[in-house]
Amino acid sequence: MNRVLVFLYIRPLLMIAVFPWLIAVLSGAAAGTAPLVLVGLIVGALGSILLGSAHWLVYRPAQWTSQRSPFGTPDGLVTTGPYRYLRHPQLVGVYAVILAWALALPHWTLFAYLVATMVTSMTVAVRAEEKQVEQAFPVRYRDYRSRTRRFVPGVV
Repeated sequence: MNRVLVFLYIRPLLMIAVFPWLIAVLSGAAAGTAPLVLVGLIVGALGSILLGSAHWLVYRPAQWTSQRSPFGTPDGLVTTGPYRYLRHPQLVGVYAVILAWALALPHWTLFAYLVATMVTSMTVAVRAEEKQVEQAFPVRYRDYRSRTRRFVPGVV
């Protein structure tokens, strides 16, 4: 199977749809109260929009004109759209969608999955990604990092 296909589409779909659904089914999670389900739907919609827009900015064809692969070095550092406010808007979108599942189908296993996803990505993926981007764009990335928070504007 094409590595790009797996990385760009299958992996995120597994994280935000398949795994939470399986966890909910296997744990016997049932729908929460109407207000919780509504909040979950809103959080999930906003997270999906954030994830989709950030994903498009990074992986659009124009971003990779010289190499044609998101596994090489991109042609430029993306600092527009949601990247203007967050260094990792795709991850924040993933967290929001998983949180939406946990709110709509409140069960400790879904909250545990959210925490495990956050801890793993924050301690492994974020560090590796930031190191790679800093090597590709040393001066621009340091400037961007100094004025842009990782996950929450103005906080973290």
